Amino acid sequence: MMKLALLMKSISGLFVVAIISCTTYKVESTTILYGPEFATVMVPITCTSIGYDLIGLKKKKVTDQAFLKKLADEVEELEVDNMHSLSTKSVDVRLKCYINYKHKTDTLCLGAFSGTILNGVLMTDNEELLELIKAHVYVEEE
Repeated sequence: MMKLALLMKSISGLFVVAIISCTTYKVESTTILYGPEFATVMVPITCTSIGYDLIGLKKKKVTDQAFLKKLADEVEELEVDNMHSLSTKSVDVRLKCYINYKHKTDTLCLGAFSGTILNGVLMTDNEELLELIKAHVYVEEE
């Protein structure tokens, strides 16, 4: 029974990766929700609760094509985390991106230092992706 559950999880993970890699679209814009870079909270913030749990939340819409191309490239490289699931690994979300394509929108949630969720699926961390987004929202504010 345990092997069957693991097999089903692997198959569903491959299915998500196949969908993501087969549907490469040009990113038209992204809207990033983020709070203060070093905010401390009492309870981990989820992808769903970031809008009302993170004090000082800001929103930034990005249409810069160079940034969007880098973002799309990094998102395309994400892989499903087959070692963990959202029920076994807590992600304290600090950045939420709505990645807008012509006919769909992906939701990307990132922790301050680790944790990556794409459309509700836990992915392996991509440091380049995290640093790209953090640099765009935090460095430009200084």
